[in-house]
Amino acid sequence: MSYHDITFPDDLEANVQGRQRLLAGEMPTFRLEKRYVRKDGQVVWAVMVVSQILDKSGSVIYTVGQMLDIDTLKRVEQSLRISQAGLANAQRISRIGDWEWNIRDDSVAWSDEICHLFGIDRSLNPKTYQEVLAWVYPDERPLVEDAIYVALHDFKMFTIDFRIGHPTDGSQRFVCLRGEVIVDGAGKPERIRGTLQDITERKQTELALVESRQLLRELSRHQKTLIEEERKHIAREIHDELGQRLTALKMDISLLRLRFGNDPLLLEKLEEMRALTEGTISVVRHVASDLRPSALDLGLVPAIEWLAQDLESHSDICCRLDLGNEEISMKDTQATVVFRVVQESLTNVARHAKASEVVITLRNGNGQLQLQIQDDGCGFDPAALIQPRGFGLFGMRERTLGLGGKLQIDSAPTRGTTVSIELPFPMEAKE
Repeated sequence: MSYHDITFPDDLEANVQGRQRLLAGEMPTFRLEKRYVRKDGQVVWAVMVVSQILDKSGSVIYTVGQMLDIDTLKRVEQSLRISQAGLANAQRISRIGDWEWNIRDDSVAWSDEICHLFGIDRSLNPKTYQEVLAWVYPDERPLVEDAIYVALHDFKMFTIDFRIGHPTDGSQRFVCLRGEVIVDGAGKPERIRGTLQDITERKQTELALVESRQLLRELSRHQKTLIEEERKHIAREIHDELGQRLTALKMDISLLRLRFGNDPLLLEKLEEMRALTEGTISVVRHVASDLRPSALDLGLVPAIEWLAQDLESHSDICCRLDLGNEEISMKDTQATVVFRVVQESLTNVARHAKASEVVITLRNGNGQLQLQIQDDGCGFDPAALIQPRGFGLFGMRERTLGLGGKLQIDSAPTRGTTVSIELPFPMEAKE
């Protein structure tokens, strides 16, 4: 059996050529990494080294050959190539590349995928830390510098999103930079390595979602404003038109009683009509008040006082007020929003809190209008706000956001509930 029989076919030509050159004296030693075919048909890798031993006259005495098994090494290399190919493919799919900054010589190395991400030649990649910062939008460079500074001092991994300008066309790109500090034997920072991911599409989607939510919030605010205006109009129509007609009817009934008071049957009927009319007037006033409390026309503080009185008159809950001494002047649409938040909060207290007391605090100062509604009721788990039944509280939050403010709800079972809102004041109307 010759070496032809045990050499893998694809490696045979290189083996023959090398052997011929060795025999021709073109080289003293012939080395070749080749595959061998074993008796069982399995292919293995080995390094073959063949040398000629010469005498003093330069004639070949004999030939020495050595063979080193490198099959395990080759299989590891193959696995590594497959892994690297898989990594490159994964980076391409996820639009991510890796980088490394050598702190000592200030050199930055980038993977090929980063060049592919931005469609640039490798020569355009930044070579130093300052060149990297030059890519970052000026107003976001401090964020990157701070993240690197903290990482170098705390040795913690970092993740930061920021914008860069494309090196060729200047277009805006969003990237996510991740990194970790590598220290030397003395525990000092030596390198920072990590990944860079193009998240432009994700950021654009997020921004579009934010804009969409803002548009929906503005639409909702406008719709609520229209509803409040319509409620105001209907309440006045009911109070002025229907209320006046019912009052006139009541007066006519009183006149009929004076004229026909001697007729017991007619007097009884007139008394029923008077009672029915007074009841209807009461219902009309109640409906008009529910649609648009007349106290709102007097200002926010009187309107909140009216809500407190209404709560006490329809429940056993004591309502204490701490509304300050200053009159708070604001646009009608804004006062209505604050009023509705208080109204919804007190409704929740009456229905669910099982409270004996509620305290309403209103403050105006430092450019903020601060309102707090605190009860001593049973409380609840704020996580329940994600449930559909939490739409009332959700509406309160949306109303507050519509005025550029924020709402916070603090509660726990058996510990009562506190609803706090902060609004910029004086507020500008968003008509």
